[in-house]
Amino acid sequence: MSEHYSHDTIRAVSFSDGVLRLLDQRRLPFEEVYVDCRDSDAVAAAIRDLVVRGAPAIGIAAAWGVVIEVVGGTCPLTPLENWLRDRGGAAGYTGGFVEHYLVPVLYPADLTREAQIALATAALAVNAVVYVRLYLRRSGIGFS
Repeated sequence: MSEHYSHDTIRAVSFSDGVLRLLDQRRLPFEEVYVDCRDSDAVAAAIRDLVVRGAPAIGIAAAWGVVIEVVGGTCPLTPLENWLRDRGGAAGYTGGFVEHYLVPVLYPADLTREAQIALATAALAVNAVVYVRLYLRRSGIGFS
């Protein structure tokens, strides 16, 4: 065994059997505790909750979350919802929760390019108004 590996007794990030294992850095130096991430939501929570820290470790964790999404990992709510639908006598659905509920709302079938541009313009205008008001209020010029 090389000298490098003989000193590598704690791994901040490891991947095995579809599970990303992250060293919970909030618990260091008193405990060596790991958090297992099985989907992109768990990875995002680990990054948000500072389980994983440091640019390299965050980059690895985020990349793993992207891979799970790209290869078609399912939302953990989908199997539960399909089970509940089956128990209630309703038909389940294929795909994921996001695809079934959110995509049709965000991208309706009859949404035209002109409507997309109009909605984007409205969103930018609302954001501009909000940020200008915040800037003016913080600079002491605010509206009464």
